[in-house]
Amino acid sequence: MSYLRRYDAREFSNRVTPLYRGVYGAQLMSLSTMDKAAYVAWQSWIRDLVPSKPALLDIVWVFQRPGALPAPDE
Repeated sequence: MSYLRRYDAREFSNRVTPLYRGVYGAQLMSLSTMDKAAYVAWQSWIRDLVPSKPALLDIVWVFQRPGALPAPDE
């Protein structure tokens, strides 16, 4: 989510920011602060970016987030 925010800040501002009134900083990327409208906005944006494989971005997110996988030598 942070990557998408940086990738296209204008699109983030248009699609997602209006749905987070009173939420700032890192909490903008937190699923715990996300209501249904924000979730739908994120999913719509993701489907527009990769219409044939929207789940692909979810998979990339899982592997890129800190601590998602154990280190190779663990």
